[in-house]
Amino acid sequence: MDNFDDIFSNNNVTEEQVEVLEVEPPKEEKKKFSLDLKNDKILLIQIILISVWVILTTVIYFFGYPLFENFIDV
Repeated sequence: MDNFDDIFSNNNVTEEQVEVLEVEPPKEEKKKFSLDLKNDKILLIQIILISVWVILTTVIYFFGYPLFENFIDV
């Protein structure tokens, strides 16, 4: 245990011998958001499907029973 009592007591390093690493922070690149629906087929299909879903949901919610009354057996 005598060797580990003071592990920094034999410090004979001068300031000239210490090497300091300077690190530059990474440069942040700001990307502009652009929608290119002609080239992005998946996004276009998703937007069309969500739009159709919203329209059908609204129509069925407000006019559902009168529209489907003939098909409902009660």
